[in-house]
Amino acid sequence: MGKLHETELPGLGKKFQLNTDHGENVVIIVYNDGKREVYHYDEEEEEVISSIALTDEEAKQVGNILEGIYYQPDPLHKAEVRIKGMSMEWVKVPEHSPLHNQSIGSLQLRKQKRISVVAAIVGNKTVVNPGADFVVEAGHTLVVVGEPEPVEQFCEEVKAAIQ
Repeated sequence: MGKLHETELPGLGKKFQLNTDHGENVVIIVYNDGKREVYHYDEEEEEVISSIALTDEEAKQVGNILEGIYYQPDPLHKAEVRIKGMSMEWVKVPEHSPLHNQSIGSLQLRKQKRISVVAAIVGNKTVVNPGADFVVEAGHTLVVVGEPEPVEQFCEEVKAAIQ
């Protein structure tokens, strides 16, 4: 679970900073008048990547969506699919990951981890069945498949690299 920091803004409201498990940073400022501002920023550069201002009512609507009031996702959490002993998982490569700047072939995931990379999401483009020469970079999302235990172990190792 991400780390949440709360800061009092005297006379204005409160600031909440969430550092996600994927290494992203979100700052939410809740003003005393009910207005909210949400900022997504790059911690290294300390530059805002995107921002949005919400009224009190809009913030409640977004909160209800995030809480699952309007839609409850499939109980197979983490976009995981299980088919007769097979598991498929989407895992985002964090900054400073040992996977960064490594080719799929050099990682020997099939041989050493007993998993296969069946796709890589790079920005808004999907590379289906990336070859051994495909270079993994931070920010890529890998779609991996294999038996449930090796897939789960690989995903935990990737996520542990950011802690």
